[in-house]
Amino acid sequence: MTRKILRTSRQFVVALLIALSSLVSASAATLNAAHSSASQTNASHVIAAQLSASYNVLERTNLGEQQQVRMRIHLVNQGPAALSIERVTLWSFSQPEKGATRPCQVVVRAHSAADTTLDFTIRSADYQLWRANRQPRLILQFAGAGNSRSKTVVHLARASAQEVK
Repeated sequence: MTRKILRTSRQFVVALLIALSSLVSASAATLNAAHSSASQTNASHVIAAQLSASYNVLERTNLGEQQQVRMRIHLVNQGPAALSIERVTLWSFSQPEKGATRPCQVVVRAHSAADTTLDFTIRSADYQLWRANRQPRLILQFAGAGNSRSKTVVHLARASAQEVK
């Protein structure tokens, strides 16, 4: 009987140690993920503070419920390092999760500016909000060290009154 209790006690202790080991591993993974996420969030805030953008609508085609818009986007990097942009999403006012995304290979050198021209298809209602002086926003995805990626939101200012109506 004593041996059976000891064997059961040992099995319980082993099971408890395995469970604690798994808990510690999961906690470490959660902390590493949180630290990585916080680092990316901090990097995004730094990039957003260093980057400004303006736009001109070069061409617009009315497709009924949608608008095809060709935009010249002027990006200004006031930061000390070059920014390598890989993807651009034009944020939808009415459905933020469904913005128009385009690949974009643009490098904005430190203390410099770069222009790019992109075509987006957006909802007509969103285009009307722009015309009512609502600032469109871009979500920019950047390449980082290794395979890391970061994103930031940049408000677009209207560059001039020479836009296509």
